[in-house]
Amino acid sequence: MVQFVVTAPITSGIIIRNDDYAFTSDSDTVMGEAVNTIVGTITIHDIQYTEDSSGDSPFKDQVVTTEGIVTADFGDNIFIQDGAGAWNGIMLYKPSGTFSVGDHVQVMGEIIEYYGMTEFASGNEVTVISSDNSLPPYETVTTANANAEQYESVLVRVENVTVTPDACARTVKLRLQQFQNRAT
Repeated sequence: MVQFVVTAPITSGIIIRNDDYAFTSDSDTVMGEAVNTIVGTITIHDIQYTEDSSGDSPFKDQVVTTEGIVTADFGDNIFIQDGAGAWNGIMLYKPSGTFSVGDHVQVMGEIIEYYGMTEFASGNEVTVISSDNSLPPYETVTTANANAEQYESVLVRVENVTVTPDACARTVKLRLQQFQNRAT
């Protein structure tokens, strides 16, 4: 349980949300108790960036709101970015709704770590703000960096790659083909 006091100009319209309640205050001070409390929208970079050796988000187990462009749709897993480069992508697990690559969305939900990957847990609220937006530019990385924490869920391009013919290579080829079909 966290006790809080938020003071802000009356014109800002403070919104406090958690699993137990949601309310808006037009006064300049809000006081109460909450388990998971976030005020306003934060960037994906803020959610993802960490200096913790575990790679865990500083917002782990908290409810946050962010926005981004859908960069990939793999059914139960939707990926969004709010800029180019490291730390700017995140995955939405089982989001409610139907989305297309290029949709600008706002997401509110709990941040979790699942097998070392920072993501929005299932049950998140997603609103499409606009459609047919340009994707952020991909980040060119080496094969050594492609799996680095800062590029988790970020649209990347790996050049000069050799794929050997085994079961894993077929999976990689299939995923790449799925992405190419959905990104065009």
